[in-house]
Amino acid sequence: MTLVSLDGRGRITIPQSIRDRLQADRFLVSLEEDGVHLVPVPDPRDAKASMNIPWSLEELEEAQEQHVLRRA
Repeated sequence: MTLVSLDGRGRITIPQSIRDRLQADRFLVSLEEDGVHLVPVPDPRDAKASMNIPWSLEELEEAQEQHVLRRA
């Protein structure tokens, strides 16, 4: 466990070791009874680049966000 602090603009930095392990730069943030919960959200460009997907990136991002919200 690592202690982090807010900067002057209210931001925190996720430690590099955690970012490397999660391999994500987007997160769904929710307020839970016991604190703040971060859920990594994969970059839809990675999936689109590896598959022939007929939807735009915007459509993929919206669908992905809705999927993550349903799981949370």
